[in-house]
Amino acid sequence: MRLAIPIRHFFVTAVLSSIVYANAITFTLAINKGEVNAIDLMLIEGIRIFYPRAYGIIKRNKDTLTARNGGVVDEKELQAHRAKFEEEVQKGLQSEEAKALLTLLKSLFPRFGGIILTLPPQNVSLSKPF
Repeated sequence: MRLAIPIRHFFVTAVLSSIVYANAITFTLAINKGEVNAIDLMLIEGIRIFYPRAYGIIKRNKDTLTARNGGVVDEKELQAHRAKFEEEVQKGLQSEEAKALLTLLKSLFPRFGGIILTLPPQNVSLSKPF
């Protein structure tokens, strides 16, 4: 009988979180129609609802995700800052959840994932032939 309470609590929590998520999606998609990528919005809202601690860390460290570097110039310092960010986001999560969350963040924010180099944009003219 000891397992009945945690399972019931998990079920109720999961159902309530799902209802909150559905309401948030309905509201935010209606407001942002045509303004944002709907899939990205749904994924970020999912992080906000299901992983509120991680969402708070993400919100406070948006420069880390968008490669504005937060004023960090040195590459080693930048890597250390990103490693600390990853560690903070993963705190309190099981290893599979943590890995999935980081994979999601790296796909939502390609500069954070290292897919796009964090170099300043160069003056490129499309009118010039290759």
